[in-house]
Amino acid sequence: MQIRIVATALATLMTLTTMAHAKPGDLDSSFGSKGIVVTDIGNNQDMAESIAIQNDGKILAAGCSKNSSNNDVFTIVRYRTNGLLDSSFGTDGRVTTTTGNSGGDCANSIFIQNDGKIVAAGGLTIVRYNENGALDGSFGNGGKVSTGTVDIYDAVIQNDGKIVAAGNAYNGSDLDFAVVRYNSDGTVDSTFGNGGKVITPIGSSYDRIVGVAIQSDGKIVVAGNSDYGDLSGNKYFALVRYTNNGVLDNTFGNNGKVLTAVGGNYDSASSLSIQKDGKIIVAGNSDGNGKEDFAVVRYTNNGVLDNTFGNNGKVLTAVGIGGDYAADIAIQNNGKIVVVGTSFSFEASDMVVAIVRYDSNGTPDNLFGNNGKVTTNISSGGDEATNVAIQNDGKIVIVGFSNNSSSNSAFAIARYLGDSTPIPAPVPTPIPTAISLAPIYKLLLQ
Repeated sequence: MQIRIVATALATLMTLTTMAHAKPGDLDSSFGSKGIVVTDIGNNQDMAESIAIQNDGKILAAGCSKNSSNNDVFTIVRYRTNGLLDSSFGTDGRVTTTTGNSGGDCANSIFIQNDGKIVAAGGLTIVRYNENGALDGSFGNGGKVSTGTVDIYDAVIQNDGKIVAAGNAYNGSDLDFAVVRYNSDGTVDSTFGNGGKVITPIGSSYDRIVGVAIQSDGKIVVAGNSDYGDLSGNKYFALVRYTNNGVLDNTFGNNGKVLTAVGGNYDSASSLSIQKDGKIIVAGNSDGNGKEDFAVVRYTNNGVLDNTFGNNGKVLTAVGIGGDYAADIAIQNNGKIVVVGTSFSFEASDMVVAIVRYDSNGTPDNLFGNNGKVTTNISSGGDEATNVAIQNDGKIVIVGFSNNSSSNSAFAIARYLGDSTPIPAPVPTPIPTAISLAPIYKLLLQ
């Protein structure tokens, strides 16, 4: 009995001491295997592209996997709060959906409606599921909606339940911004734009949407990239804002459009988010420092660069010595900004997950990781982070994919401690103060 009491007390003390040394940016050991979960689904290539967190804390990861015909199929995996697969969803926590399009589609975006139904969008298709992963027959055609010629990259839901899908459409040989709005049953909303659709050219050849967000006043903001007719091949961050009915908002930028040269010849936006104060943040990468670095740009509500952020509204951050590519952005409740992506690590000789957290003024947050930066090597074949979400308790969850060989990738999800995560300090234990290590060893030998 004495041995058991002493061993238990020592184990408790060691656990508390370990927890006390945990800090924001550390992997959450209560999730999966040391904070990481890797899930194989299809034949070869499984890629998670988006994440959503339910009110009960369960985590949805959406993307695509290959079917037996080697076509991409919508793939959604649901995890319990501890990282285990949720067997109450689909088949053993997994759902795959064939869209019917040639070559298949990938679910680039996922969100959860107020009624708990799940919407995934990507390629030429939007799909809605019931909470258990079954197709929702009340939406579109058996749960599916075809977007026609609009290739969807991101989608969000309005307060009234209408779905705004943003992507790209060809205008001859030119690629333009395209936004389509649907009613809650999946029918096209004819009150939006021209028959439910808005096509917006920006440059002369290549305009590509990467994200969409809804302001508190109902206006719609999309972000992407444009060459703006630059014959030298330069690319720019591009923002467009529409009124709620799909008309370009002339109170924003230049007749509803904003173009930003961030710092290099090739600036590529990847995601956007809107702060509580209405300021707009776009993340991506720029080669302004001679290599690709994380790039974050903040705008005021009217589309002007915010000079209270970084260097005249712009921040470039080198994570590693090699190329760094930001994929997504999230804003914490305290205003701190989390950007996730991928960095080339010379130590790992491969791509690794990269996270940078900034204070609200654009300065890397030195309370997070190593001077605001965290890198995670999940496998030996290279890893990519594609999307991020913040839990209600402040923990940071990223999804992406991990390559365990040159031809095989799997869904990857990792959870990190955040500011609001309880980190208890060591407390006095019931071990008598007279006990020392020597008597314990003697007791164990008896």
